[in-house]
Amino acid sequence: MLTGEQWFLVVSMAAVLFLTRIAGFVIAGRLPDSRRIGRMLDVLPGITMVSIVLPAVVATGLVGVLASVVVAGVVMRTRSLGLAILLGVGLVTLVG
Repeated sequence: MLTGEQWFLVVSMAAVLFLTRIAGFVIAGRLPDSRRIGRMLDVLPGITMVSIVLPAVVATGLVGVLASVVVAGVVMRTRSLGLAILLGVGLVTLVG
């Protein structure tokens, strides 16, 4: 059973998530329709992924960098994300 404080935290996080999504629509509606902004928005998912993954890669050191290179190479060569993840995790497990 959740306490009152836990309920408050859950509802607060849901409200922040909802407001963040609404703010994105409001801000996007006010942006001018230009090629430059379109290109910036096109690369946003990749930049977001790098900002999430890079700290973990750096934290694991050389093994993480090596596994990341292997994962990137496998994805580019085979287009199989599952195989790439399997090899990356296996490499970190065996070497790290």
